[in-house]
Amino acid sequence: MQSESDRAEYDLATKGLDTLKRLLNEFPESGEPAQFKLWHRSLFAMVEYIFGPRSTELDDLKTMELPCYCPPRSTEDSMYYEEDLAKARTYIQELVNVQEYKIRLFAPSTPERASFPETATALTSDVFIVHGHDNAPKEEVARFLEKGGLNAIILHEKPNEGKTIIEKFESNTETACFAVILLTPDDVGLSKKEYDAKPDKNNPAMNSRARQNVVFEFGYFVGKLGRSRVCPLLVDGVEKPSDIDGVGYVSLTSGWRRLLAREIAAAGVPFNSDRALGVRES
Repeated sequence: MQSESDRAEYDLATKGLDTLKRLLNEFPESGEPAQFKLWHRSLFAMVEYIFGPRSTELDDLKTMELPCYCPPRSTEDSMYYEEDLAKARTYIQELVNVQEYKIRLFAPSTPERASFPETATALTSDVFIVHGHDNAPKEEVARFLEKGGLNAIILHEKPNEGKTIIEKFESNTETACFAVILLTPDDVGLSKKEYDAKPDKNNPAMNSRARQNVVFEFGYFVGKLGRSRVCPLLVDGVEKPSDIDGVGYVSLTSGWRRLLAREIAAAGVPFNSDRALGVRES
């Protein structure tokens, strides 16, 4: 039976989702300053209504460099303008994703909970970290998860036990209730179509990409756990896997800890975010 608090969360998420989606669809890439200011005020009002006046979501919005009220007039302005547009779109899409997660989590009947693997629900402290060659973010994420009371699973730290790589991978993902995917710039490449279009075939500009094993395991966990229990942490500039585009990527450049904690909480995984974030208890 649904509790009163769950019902309140469900109702608030349902009310906020449609408005956030409308704000995203009406994103003012250009237009009159008055129109942009109206959209800007609506966004602030909705974030404060959904998350509260002292929420980290509202704080993030206040510090964000949203696009200026007028279209850019120079090449340099255009570059910064497009960057600001992309950051703002990503921010709003993340808010939409959180509301969708809450609706599934707190709904009176939750198919996602019913279909979740029994072994994973029984051991809700195991979080699998998918990573490439960059060790620094892997260690930072692992320590962050452990401070919040979770067990970080890193495949190469586990014994081989005579298994093949795929067997070892499968056996160590059985109890995972959540997965963090680190998309770091470990590889470079481009499609044949892009290569053929390059004027300099001897030295074509390449796209930064994550390792192939990272992309494979990203898709594996989306299928195994569902998108709401997978959080991709992306270094800015790394190419996103096209088949999984549209999910809420979290930037590893800054502020990822609060966003990751929010995703874990939205997925229903017990996690002491205050301890992990170093917030003193009153």
